[in-house]
Amino acid sequence: GWRRPGRGGGRVLLAFAVPARAIEFASTVTFNGSAGASDVAEAAAVGLDGSLFVAGSAAETSGGVNLWVARLSPALALLSSATFSGSGGGTDGAKDAAVDSSGNVFVSGFMNEASGSDNLWLAKFSPSMVLLSSATRDFGSFDRLDAIASDGAAVYAAGAVTVGGGVDAWVGRFGADLALVS
Repeated sequence: GWRRPGRGGGRVLLAFAVPARAIEFASTVTFNGSAGASDVAEAAAVGLDGSLFVAGSAAETSGGVNLWVARLSPALALLSSATFSGSGGGTDGAKDAAVDSSGNVFVSGFMNEASGSDNLWLAKFSPSMVLLSSATRDFGSFDRLDAIASDGAAVYAAGAVTVGGGVDAWVGRFGADLALVS
């Protein structure tokens, strides 16, 4: 589960519930960005080895709210984490995560750039959470990828883009190298 910003502290709560039981948590863990402010987990995907990839945003003392990605063990011990910041210094965030048949992890979201606009953001990580590649795309002032899926050969993403002054739904297909195919 996750907790919305502004509701008591700035920690992210992750929990696994035991299947087929009435709301009994097997384990939980919280994370707190360096600023101790509003941190949010928006997405979770299970790796082929059982590790958990979590993505969202974390408030940092260096300024702004940055995109945050973490890898946890099946027991929810933190194995590695990273934050990413767009050039604009504003709010950046991850919205979804997916694992392909090779165990690579794809994370989608948005980056605030120096132009002041939010751009689509997509990244590919190895199963051990090494960043393999990332891509941004700018359609207008408010662009974001909110959902992602992979079939092993391609990555499909859906979100919203600014076109002609309005915000429109957007769906795209990317190759495994994150090049936009269609």
